Amino acid sequence: MSDAVTAVEFGLPGAKKWLALSATMLGLSVYMLTMTLSGAALPRMQGTFSAAPDQMAWLLTSFVIGTTIMTACSGWIAVRFGRTRFYCIATAGFTATSVLCGLSTTLEEAILFRTLQGVFGAPLLPLGQAIAADSFPPRKQGMAVAFWSMGGVLGTVLGPYFGGMLIEEHGWPWVFFVNVPLGLLAFAATAAFVPEIKRDKTRHFAWLGFVPGAVGIAAFQLMLNRGQRLDWFDSPEIMIEAGLGVLAFYLFGLHLAMSRRPFFDIAIFRDRNYVFGLFMVFVHGAIIYLQMFLMPILLQDLAGYGIQDVGRILAWRAVGIFIGMLIVSQISDRMDPRIVFAGGFVCVISSAWAMSLWTMDVRAFDAGLWIMMN
Repeated sequence: MSDAVTAVEFGLPGAKKWLALSATMLGLSVYMLTMTLSGAALPRMQGTFSAAPDQMAWLLTSFVIGTTIMTACSGWIAVRFGRTRFYCIATAGFTATSVLCGLSTTLEEAILFRTLQGVFGAPLLPLGQAIAADSFPPRKQGMAVAFWSMGGVLGTVLGPYFGGMLIEEHGWPWVFFVNVPLGLLAFAATAAFVPEIKRDKTRHFAWLGFVPGAVGIAAFQLMLNRGQRLDWFDSPEIMIEAGLGVLAFYLFGLHLAMSRRPFFDIAIFRDRNYVFGLFMVFVHGAIIYLQMFLMPILLQDLAGYGIQDVGRILAWRAVGIFIGMLIVSQISDRMDPRIVFAGGFVCVISSAWAMSLWTMDVRAFDAGLWIMMN
């Protein structure tokens, strides 16, 4: 165990680092494949469940809630019980819940299994990135993370293109069933090639902070998701969710301010770069997740494109990501990250402006071009 720990801390030798990186790239590919495939399947799932568009948004909301809550405790679980072990469990759970999503016969079942899918999928991103970075020496870690991100590119390339064909030929459940072979391969590769880190069985977890934080996130997410449908604060349900959210976040704030061992140290917010980075991640996530939900519906239901054509158009996003990752992998360790950030957001802002001018007659080339820039 000590040899493995040393190897992880200072980079793995020889081909082992590339094998570990490949294993985490597979895990990321499965996660991103699900994200892109499920977006393409939403219009068909809406017909199967006879649901309104705002009800279908629950399939994305539930996934995000499960992911957000589980991400908050993923680091502690990894250190307490073993990072590789936890990553393998997450991969297996994500694959199993994908099958359950495909077997869903009601919207309620699909929401439940999508929530569980988000819970198991949450560790795949932060732990996968940590494993990829730790497998290489410090001077190569920027390159390693860039290559790891290409696993997500693979998922976004395959997702829209093959998702349209799968749905057309076999139905929407296959966008979830297709995860099974890739998930099993990712599980086997991780177990075989990723060494375990040293566990800290004495690591404390602040449950008194985690529970109200998780409740607050879930309550506010439900309020935002159902507010328009229930006429906001004219609805007792929305008032209850808002009150519960406020109370939960108040208790969470008290915990941070008064506990001797808080859920996290609020001193981290004194770092201006950290706060700015969080804000940028929030903005970028809001833009990307909104488009992943609305773009297939816009192109298919309003612009009149077939589902396979929608898949081909959305696949251009992966081309842009792939080009961006190639560029970032070469300059991330040599250039001021603020410049890289600025360049990326210039592309996002310009594409968003162009998309705001679309009409229902938007050409496939124009849509693909600006989706790629995004």
